Amino acid sequence: MKGSEVLRKAQRVLADPAKWTKGAMSRVGGAAYGAVVAHGADCFCANGALSSLFPDDMMPLRESGASLWLSAAAKQMGFDNVTALNDHPRTTHADVMVLYYRARRLAKADERRKR
Repeated sequence: MKGSEVLRKAQRVLADPAKWTKGAMSRVGGAAYGAVVAHGADCFCANGALSSLFPDDMMPLRESGASLWLSAAAKQMGFDNVTALNDHPRTTHADVMVLYYRARRLAKADERRKR
């Protein structure tokens, strides 16, 4: 799957602000799961939304390059990495949607160059 497609699907996971979280990869009923995406999670951080798409096999995520584009977009927005942006005290859900929008633009531009 193309990186832009993976990013679009992950952005849809986070479309509802109630599905986004800070300080954890995912949450189940409010309980935080740090470095992993919990099965049955009901909300995710920006990175966790990507991981939620591939709960049993992360290879397709790695091959898509989506994480790299998300990281590049976070750097464009002035952060060292996606987690720093997601968990910053002033980051809002709208900021995370902008992050995904920028990442998708970067991925699509790269995909066009590779045709």
